[in-house]
Amino acid sequence: MGDYFKPWQRKIGVVTLVTACVFMAGWARSGLIHDVLRGGPGDIECFIISHAGLFSIWIGPDSSTPKFSWITFGPNVTNPATHPGTPIPYSTIAIPLTLLSVYLLLSQPKSRHPQNVVESVTAAGT
Repeated sequence: MGDYFKPWQRKIGVVTLVTACVFMAGWARSGLIHDVLRGGPGDIECFIISHAGLFSIWIGPDSSTPKFSWITFGPNVTNPATHPGTPIPYSTIAIPLTLLSVYLLLSQPKSRHPQNVVESVTAAGT
């Protein structure tokens, strides 16, 4: 089992699968709870808003004093916050990451020395 994770493709596959799971959890959570995460270093403020299967990120100038806040709203709130960010469906990130991780985890790693494989097959046949 330890040899399964030796190629770099499998390690990257695990990382993309974990990232896809994070986006899938956000997708599922956004149908029930609306989140607004706000914070940033210095004079920069970052909003991450998640609701109704969509998330949006906006980075701009700092407009207020709380440097970090995470606010959750119930399912009855239709638009918890507004900003100029463009909403992105979670599915546009989660599905491609899942497919990429499946490919990386299930594909056969390429041999590092293909000429040695050919030579050993030829030598075995003679």
